[in-house]
Amino acid sequence: MPSDPLISRTIGNYTIISRLGRGGMATVYRARQVNMQRDVALKVMSDELADDPQFIQRFEREAQFIAKLEHPRILPVHDFGHEDDVIYLVMRLIEGDSLYDRLLEGPLSLATAARYTNQIAEALDYAHMQGVIHRDLKPNNVLLDELDNVYLMDFGLAKLIASSTHLTQTGAVLGTPQYMAPEQWRGEPVDARTDIYALGVILYEMLVGRTPFESDTPYTLMYKHINDAPPPPREVQPDLPETVSEVILKALAKDRNARYSAAGELARALTTVVQAADIEGADGLVAPPLVVIPESAPEPAAEAPHPPAPSPLDGEGEKVSRAEAEAGSPAVEAAESADAEPVAQVEVAPVQAAPETGKPDVGAEKVVPPPAVPVLAVPEAIKPPPPAMILPPPALVPPK
Repeated sequence: MPSDPLISRTIGNYTIISRLGRGGMATVYRARQVNMQRDVALKVMSDELADDPQFIQRFEREAQFIAKLEHPRILPVHDFGHEDDVIYLVMRLIEGDSLYDRLLEGPLSLATAARYTNQIAEALDYAHMQGVIHRDLKPNNVLLDELDNVYLMDFGLAKLIASSTHLTQTGAVLGTPQYMAPEQWRGEPVDARTDIYALGVILYEMLVGRTPFESDTPYTLMYKHINDAPPPPREVQPDLPETVSEVILKALAKDRNARYSAAGELARALTTVVQAADIEGADGLVAPPLVVIPESAPEPAAEAPHPPAPSPLDGEGEKVSRAEAEAGSPAVEAAESADAEPVAQVEVAPVQAAPETGKPDVGAEKVVPPPAVPVLAVPEAIKPPPPAMILPPPALVPPK
């Protein structure tokens, strides 16, 4: 692998020491802040973004807003800058694991999962009260320090990246397929309940050991998130209390109006049922306080197609059945391997949501989206952290 040209380079007040991880839109380095004599995490945006005038124009304004998020459970942004061909954010360096790393060892205990959920919910409620939606909540963005406390990172980064001219022109949707809410797949505006859906997926994964929907292709994940009821957690982990399963399934409701209205509401419901089940370690759980998220208009869907992307049926695209999508396209071209999960960029055409009035109904009739559905530009495969993939623009034939 060729050496990284940024290693040992000094950018502003920061000397880059080593690379910590690489994703689809940024690379994270360990750097030394010269004047403070401390190590920090330096996130460098990709060349594609650095060459985009529209992104550069919005970067400073959005970065200033992100840096104002001050909460014990949110990784602080110390600085940001643009020097020559490098756009970067400077964050506190956490000498610990991510929740992703922890989950590689298997499911967590109910008490530990509830404690992490409480801390994540505190951060989400605070950000939502400031009008900030995460948009890409996943275990890789949940850091754990030496004392096993949670820090959420990359708040607002997905929205910032979505301002890229390249992405807005192609109608790309940013997110990680396993954790994306139905409204994200449909390119609709997002709000706090979009993050609550992702938190529900993470909670499911912490207790069951896998995400509710899994597939080798983002195509199939899209169908499942929009149409399929998630497998009840007790089907995989029979020892889980039924009340815990009900909390998770409410967070995963297809209709955002049927989910919890605030992350703290989910956390309090989980804490209550865990303590009622007399779970070891539950006595020390502290649920976040009740908050009311302002009923403002949903955050605009920067990723919604504008102008609408042409149907792949109008070009030379090849029809792909759902079975072929499951198996993966033979024309998939693997890009450079990433140490951290890349962000998926997905072009979508509006599709119809499955009707729902409360908890997911396993036996409910599925609603099939119309024929001309997504063209995926740079989707993400399933963990462990895969290489980014570049798919040609096929048209999908919806399942029967």
